[in-house]
Amino acid sequence: YPIDEKLNLSLHFENTEVEPFSPDITAEDNDTLPFGTETIQILATPGHTKGSMCYRIGEHLFTGDTLMSGTIGRTDFPSGNLLEMYHSIVRLAHLEGNPFVYGGHGDISTLEEERQYNIFVRKYAYDRLS
Repeated sequence: YPIDEKLNLSLHFENTEVEPFSPDITAEDNDTLPFGTETIQILATPGHTKGSMCYRIGEHLFTGDTLMSGTIGRTDFPSGNLLEMYHSIVRLAHLEGNPFVYGGHGDISTLEEERQYNIFVRKYAYDRLS
């Protein structure tokens, strides 16, 4: 695989030697993976980057830089896309239940807290949640 220092952002760090690798497994939207006695639900949530994914394990939602307590991730990095982020946030806002949300930065919250207080979730999904 060719290494593109602009896409992997390694130009911004001291070590620009990024070794190419191949994944052990790949996952796609709506796939499930066993995790002990639980199941991981894979949710494709592009926007922050092209391949962004979130992972739901029971009442726990790991959102990385897609959704964080009170905010959403940036979309100005290579392969980021604001329209895709919009659709991803709407999708997350409409998930059933009230799982704990573990974002890539900041505090742990709940999906209901994000629905009520996150201005981006409210702006993108409010009419559909009402």
